[in-house]
Amino acid sequence: MVRIPWLAAADVRAERWREPLIVGLAAALVRAIYLMQASRGPAFAEPMVDAQTYHDLAVGLVRGGVYDARMLWQAPLYPVFLAGIYKVCGISIIAAKAAQALLGVGTALLTWSAGRRAGGPAVGLVAGLLVALAGVLVFFEAELLGTGLAAFWAVLLLDRLLAARAAPRPRTLLAVGVVSALALLTRPDLAPCALASIAWLAWTGPRRAVALTLAGVLVVLWPFAAFNQARTGHAGLLPPSG
Repeated sequence: MVRIPWLAAADVRAERWREPLIVGLAAALVRAIYLMQASRGPAFAEPMVDAQTYHDLAVGLVRGGVYDARMLWQAPLYPVFLAGIYKVCGISIIAAKAAQALLGVGTALLTWSAGRRAGGPAVGLVAGLLVALAGVLVFFEAELLGTGLAAFWAVLLLDRLLAARAAPRPRTLLAVGVVSALALLTRPDLAPCALASIAWLAWTGPRRAVALTLAGVLVVLWPFAAFNQARTGHAGLLPPSG
């Protein structure tokens, strides 16, 4: 039997992309169906309670550049993230929910990647599909809340940790620190996960691992804290709401 190299290479590429394609399509389809169904409800475009607070903060930031102590009452990164969506797409709650649904697709794909690193292709596929089809996560991703963004950082942190275990390159270790800081600014109760990650790297990684990871943390937190201190008189690393 004659083996044609370029056909063999095409088969390998198709095999490589099959699993993430399945996970990504499943996640996108479920989220699209949910958004279409939820859009029929009277409260779909009317945020309430915390969602209203985040919406108002984001609108104030986009329209008037208002960044004051109210931004720090809860973890501040989500309203900044929401303001970024409004800046690009216009002040549209529907656009924000669609963007967060796309972020949810990214979370499912990252779960596939982390599962593959941890246990192989089958584990990655099952893990990715579990997140793609997780109804509670799909629901919260379609609300103006930081839950979907926090889930994204949590899974990305796990994926980078597994990558650092396999190959502790400087850029990977720096990424662990950066993602840890972003996770803290989105959901402070992810701080134990970030600290456990740094401790794990100190135990298993090279000597430079902790230094590089902490450098990644400081690259985000140092300018953020300095900016907050200048604008609000509070560093803003942990919100007063607890």
